[in-house]
Amino acid sequence: GSYGDRYDMSCKILASLSYYENSRAFIHTQQDFFTSVIDLVLNTEVPDMAESLAMTVYYSTIDYPYMDQIDISKLVQSFQTLLVLNEQLGTTTAGYCPMIMANIVSSIRELCKHEFLVKEIATTSTIALFSRAIQLVPNDTNIIYDIAAAIDTLVRYGSEYRVSLSSSPYIVDMICSLFEKKEALELTVCILTSFCLDPKSRHAFSDKKIAELFAKIFQKAEEGGYNKLDSDFLYNAVSAAYALSKIPEARDMLLEAGLDGDLDKIPIQDNPQLKTNVNRAVKNLASNAAETLEEGTISSLIAMSLEGKKSQLKEDVIPFEARPQEYKLSTPPVFFHEDGDFSIYATYRTTYIPQLGGSAGK
Repeated sequence: GSYGDRYDMSCKILASLSYYENSRAFIHTQQDFFTSVIDLVLNTEVPDMAESLAMTVYYSTIDYPYMDQIDISKLVQSFQTLLVLNEQLGTTTAGYCPMIMANIVSSIRELCKHEFLVKEIATTSTIALFSRAIQLVPNDTNIIYDIAAAIDTLVRYGSEYRVSLSSSPYIVDMICSLFEKKEALELTVCILTSFCLDPKSRHAFSDKKIAELFAKIFQKAEEGGYNKLDSDFLYNAVSAAYALSKIPEARDMLLEAGLDGDLDKIPIQDNPQLKTNVNRAVKNLASNAAETLEEGTISSLIAMSLEGKKSQLKEDVIPFEARPQEYKLSTPPVFFHEDGDFSIYATYRTTYIPQLGGSAGK
């Protein structure tokens, strides 16, 4: 076959070796394997190869023992290269490939586990990539969940990363999109709360869309009958709303969205901590700009002292434990089985004529 056919087949074999755990464990013993894969991606200009290469990159990130020796900036660049190749596919009759986006997103979530890599990942480029993934595959629940889980992990690493991520022009729309997917409700609220509790990233969410999102959050809780299982979900949402209401413009948007009425509906009598949290949010929304205190209100302090230590407010996000990443697809990609495992490619044949050997050494 042609060079292009052999190249295509080689990329698919690489993907196959990376997909299966035993063969992946073997190729991971090669210290420069992942670096070679990254270089291969960066030098690929053929969109048809993007799916198998994206898959190889993703499965190479799983438990790779030499991750600290990887040039992470080149790895991030390879994600952009794969994204461009997918965009090129979108202009052909084949169309966009969801598997490419799934593998890029899954790769990023996997890399988020390594704190020493976070600085290169917690960027506006990552948010832009996630935003594009949501646009291309809005109904893929695994991709949506991995995006939410990845961002939730990144924002927990510290203010520096929250500021970086919140500076993306896509962050508000993306959080609103994530909340529309029921699988990501809890994680989305955790993410929003992390951003709003941080004074350095909070202002990025002084937005009418976010004010309306808060109304949707509390309406969702009301529809569920304020189930006890939603107490952390509710507490986080109230904390976020309270924090955002410290910004006068945001407070006006929250009031316009009817948040004061939504907070009044929350049953708080059996939950002292939630009661204190709701009370200070309501008081802050009711105060004018001059009365709004940046780091608390007199009423919340009084309420805390009256309720006692057991109602001590949690000034951090109550974490939601994300489900583990799904490393295996429900079935291997189609190209694993097309026409009987690569039989579409011509088999190399040569003629061999057995002959009686001579004496040793001849």
